[in-house]
Amino acid sequence: YEYLANVIAHLMGIKKNDLQELFNEEIAKPFGMDKTYFTWNKWVEDHQATGHVDGKIAEGYGIKSKRPDFYASYSLQTEAMNYARFIIGMMNEKGLKKESYEEMLKIQFPAASKPGQSQWGLGIGIKPTEFGEEYSHGGFNLNFTSEFMFNKKQKFGYVFFTNCNKGSDLNKKLVEFLKG
Repeated sequence: YEYLANVIAHLMGIKKNDLQELFNEEIAKPFGMDKTYFTWNKWVEDHQATGHVDGKIAEGYGIKSKRPDFYASYSLQTEAMNYARFIIGMMNEKGLKKESYEEMLKIQFPAASKPGQSQWGLGIGIKPTEFGEEYSHGGFNLNFTSEFMFNKKQKFGYVFFTNCNKGSDLNKKLVEFLKG
């Protein structure tokens, strides 16, 4: 992701931090993501939650005042509702070109896993299920966890963010509950 961000900035003749403006125009505005940032700013400073590991305050590797720059792989700061707007847009193929969704949601490395197992699109896990393909991705920055999943065929999904290291446990229980 970092290499790709650097290539895009280079090809556009801009500094990497200026990718925030490109993101705002191409993604944030079309999806109504008014509180979504990759670079440090006053809003993030005032609203960023404190991360925890096993119940104790812990510092992960997301953006902070001392690390304010754009990092495609880990600096995204947003709210679950803002991010859910993007996921709903992906599920309904609204907000971006149809070709973009087709590329993002198709299996990019078909030989990388066995049939029936999760495979990967462009940053999105793709898992065949009896209810249709499920698309998902999650992250763990050593003190925050996030996950999303959606099923285009069934028109449902979820997004959650936690400020702790227990999000993977939550996701497993959520999946069990939803499939139960």
